Amino acid sequence: MVGFVRMLLLFFLGLVATACGYVESPLPESTAGPDIFLEPHVRIVEDQVSRDATFATLLASHELGNVAYAFVEAMRPVFNPRSLRRGHAYKLIFGADGMFRRFEYHVDEDQYLQVVSVSLNSAAPMFEAFLVDYEKELEQVALEEGMTWSRCRWPKSLRVRSTSTPNSVWGTTSECSSSGSCGKMST
Repeated sequence: MVGFVRMLLLFFLGLVATACGYVESPLPESTAGPDIFLEPHVRIVEDQVSRDATFATLLASHELGNVAYAFVEAMRPVFNPRSLRRGHAYKLIFGADGMFRRFEYHVDEDQYLQVVSVSLNSAAPMFEAFLVDYEKELEQVALEEGMTWSRCRWPKSLRVRSTSTPNSVWGTTSECSSSGSCGKMST
């Protein structure tokens, strides 16, 4: 037993001695200069519509109150300003010069409103408004006999169409809610 302890002690002393003799080589000197801070080309403000907000108060909260009338009038042909809803997401995009460039508002699961400034550096503000469709992906799946929907992990409102194939029993369309639950819809 004493011989084993002596061997173990000598082993650890040898390990420590070799570790002490190891010298790590220094890192090479940097050849580049200091980091350069690059100014962003745009400033993006993302938020949600607050309670009792209107487009005028929303724009005024971002120091755009002076263009509110022209802004609302430009969107009126494609979107009713009274349809602004609390909790919906919006985005304001400003250029490097601080000028307003674009506004995006989440209307529903299918579309968003986009208002673009077309009067760059002009005294009279002018805007164009569009309703833009979200891009969606549809997936086709087939359920074989005995298979069930165990858990739904698709994005909100992604409609999945299962087709009848020789190995499937039924075809249906399901829709996933934001909580992750799936509901069976008509075929």
